[in-house]
Amino acid sequence: MIFENICECFKRKAVLFSRHAALEMEHEPFGEIYTQEVYDAVLSGECLREYRDDKPLPSCLVFGLARNRRPIHVVCGY
Repeated sequence: MIFENICECFKRKAVLFSRHAALEMEHEPFGEIYTQEVYDAVLSGECLREYRDDKPLPSCLVFGLARNRRPIHVVCGY
């Protein structure tokens, strides 16, 4: 259920990136991860695991591919 809600937020472009996420995306060892790549990965991806008791928000681990076939893992809170 968390993943479905997260996908709806991505479809509406109602997503916020934490400061930590932005820094991780910028300093990725295999090259910067762009916002559109995260959107692509989440919307085409699958939920590997939900963390319902995560703090401060329930979250899930998503794996997907960007349009350029780059594999991306994303942790999304909802």
